[in-house]
Amino acid sequence: EFSIMENGQIKHARNAKELKDVSSTGLSYLALITFFTGVTSMLRKQDNTVVCWPIDELGDLAPENIEAMMVLLKKHNIHIMSATPIADRHVLSLFNRRYLLDKQKIHEVHLPESKLEMLLSHNDSEVASHV
Repeated sequence: EFSIMENGQIKHARNAKELKDVSSTGLSYLALITFFTGVTSMLRKQDNTVVCWPIDELGDLAPENIEAMMVLLKKHNIHIMSATPIADRHVLSLFNRRYLLDKQKIHEVHLPESKLEMLLSHNDSEVASHV
């Protein structure tokens, strides 16, 4: 049985249909990830064993929830791989490796420095030169 608190209300689900109906897609998704994390930890005798999960539909989650999920999974030595047609820069930055599949070719994608990062590093350089 799952118990989820959303907007100050406790909701319960005992099966997949109830879980789907109990809350938003994103919250239900996070509840399932939390459940599978617990089951994986229980089945795995050694926490230092790394497990890799394929995860679909990350776009159903808000970027801040993706980050929170990845922090949780990292604590349990669970890595994820995911494919998405569109992802925001912040979400892409959460992954150590990013690839673009194009006409049966795989290209590694490096995130260029954002405009904000460039401005901040330029500002840091100016401050350092005046000291």
